[in-house]
Amino acid sequence: MGVAPSGDLGARKWWALGAVFLTILCVGVDSTVLSVALPTLATSLHASESDLQWFSSGYLLVLAATMLPAGLLGDRYGHKKVFRISLGLFALGSLACGYSTTVSEFMAARIVLGVAGAGVIVMAISSLTVLFSQQERPKAVGILGAGNFLAFPIGPILGGWILTNFWWGWVFLINIPIAVIGFAAAAILLPEFRAHVRPGVDLAGALPASLVARSIGSKITVAGGFALLALGLCVGASAAAASNELFVAAWLVVVGAGLGLVLTTATSAALVELSPEQSGTGSAALEAIDEIGSPLGAAILGSVVSAGYLARLGLSGLSSSAANAARQSVFAGVSVARVLRSQSLLSDVRTAFVHGVDEAMLVSAGIAVVGCVLAVLFLPRSNPSTLVLPLAQEIGAGEPSE
Repeated sequence: MGVAPSGDLGARKWWALGAVFLTILCVGVDSTVLSVALPTLATSLHASESDLQWFSSGYLLVLAATMLPAGLLGDRYGHKKVFRISLGLFALGSLACGYSTTVSEFMAARIVLGVAGAGVIVMAISSLTVLFSQQERPKAVGILGAGNFLAFPIGPILGGWILTNFWWGWVFLINIPIAVIGFAAAAILLPEFRAHVRPGVDLAGALPASLVARSIGSKITVAGGFALLALGLCVGASAAAASNELFVAAWLVVVGAGLGLVLTTATSAALVELSPEQSGTGSAALEAIDEIGSPLGAAILGSVVSAGYLARLGLSGLSSSAANAARQSVFAGVSVARVLRSQSLLSDVRTAFVHGVDEAMLVSAGIAVVGCVLAVLFLPRSNPSTLVLPLAQEIGAGEPSE
C-alpha cells in the first residue's frame, strides 16, 4: 500500500507533522522527567542506587534494542498501524508506571514504555520520508529535532513542579492524554504506508554502519559542532556547587548549539537518502545508533560521577553506619545530612557530587574531541542535499513552494 506523492498532500502533511511532533515531545519528556523523580522513587519504591540506574538505563536499552524490529514491522504491516499500536502501549506503560508500588512493577512498566517508545520514534521519523520530498525533509527534520531538544528543559521543569505540588504518579500519568491526542491525530492525518515488497530480517543490513557513514556530509558543520560541544563541556566542568544560574545557562547553550549542529546535520543527511520503501528500517537503524549511546553513556559516565563523588566526600567524625549510608549515593548523603542536621556534611555531599559531575563532563569533552577528529578525517567535505545553511533558511522562510 502506498501514499499519494507529497505534493498532493498539501497542507495536511504539515498538520500530520504537528501530530508527530507532539508524540516525539511526549516520549522525550518521559525520558528526561525521570531524572527529577529519582529521589522520590528511591523513597516511595524503596529503590537502591542500582535500581535507580536501571530505571533509566533499562528503558533506554529496550528502546534501542527494539528500534530495528519496530522499523521492520512498520515496513511490513504498515507505519500508521504500528504507530497507533505503539502510542496505545505508551499510554498503558505510563499508567502502569504511575501506579507501581514495587521496584519490579516499575521496571516492567519501563520496559513496556521502551518498546512503545521505539515504535513511536521510528514511525515518527519514517513518516518524514513518506510525507515529504527530499527538498522538504531538512525542514521537517528541524521541526522534529526541536521536539527532542524542547524535551530537555520541559521534562525537569514540569517534573519538578508536579513533584512539588502533586502526587509523584502524575509525572507519568501526564503522558496518557498526550498519547491519546497523538493517537487520534495520527488516525485522521497520517496516511497509511508499507513497503510494496515486505522486508524480511536482514542481519547484515541491521548492522545501522558503512551505509550511514557514506550518507553523512557537511564535514565542517559536524566537526564544528563537536568542537562547540567539547568547549561547552570543558567550561561546564569548571562549575562549582556555588555557580550561579547564568553561568550554567551559558555553557548549556554552547553544549546545545554543538549538539544541535551534529545531530541535525547527521540526521537530515541520512534521511534524504532514504526512499519511502526504506523509511522504516532506515529510520530504525539511525535512531538505534542514537539511543544506544544513552545507556552506554549512563553506564560509563555514571561510574565516573560515582568515583568522583566518593573521592571528594569527607566523612570524618561520622559513625560507620552514617558514613556507609552517605557513600551509597548523593541522595543518601543528603538524607544523612538532613537527619543529622549537619550543614557541613550537606555542603560536602553537594561539593563531592559536583566534583564527580565535573569529571564526567571532562570525559564527555574528550569523547567530543575524538568525534571532531574522526569527522575531519573521514566525513566527506559536503553533501549538496544536506547543508545546515539551507536548513536554517527553510525553517525561517516557511513552507517551500511545491
